[in-house]
Order: sequence, then C-alpha cells, then structure tokens
Amino acid sequence: PSTALADLSLAKSFKLGRSGDLRIILDVLNILVTGGANGVKYDQWAYGQVTSVVGPRITRLGLRYSF
Repeated sequence: PSTALADLSLAKSFKLGRSGDLRIILDVLNILVTGGANGVKYDQWAYGQVTSVVGPRITRLGLRYSF
C-alpha cells in the first residue's frame, strides 16, 4: 500500500514590551495518518500479515521567548 506523510507547523509571534518577543508554535507530525498498515506480506506462509504500521499523529505545542 502507498503511504503519504505530511507535517504542519504554525507559529504566531507577539511583542512583549520593548525588547521581548513571545512565539507560540504548533507542530502536527504525520497529519495525513489514517492508522493503516504500511507493509503487508502476501506469500503463502504469512498471507495478509502486517509487517509495519504508519507512525502515530503527534502534536506539539511550544513557547519561545526572545529578548
């Protein structure tokens, strides 16, 4: 089966005072994951056996302060 992988990153910056900058970052890894099998055997001894799966969707939220 074919597999399509894509990641998404969003960021928004805010000024804090004269010299401060706060950035909020949202990362979503494997945004297109449907939870299916990535590899399946089709030989006579292990017909239909799943050999690998697509990694899970991961979401990260981060803050970065710069001065």
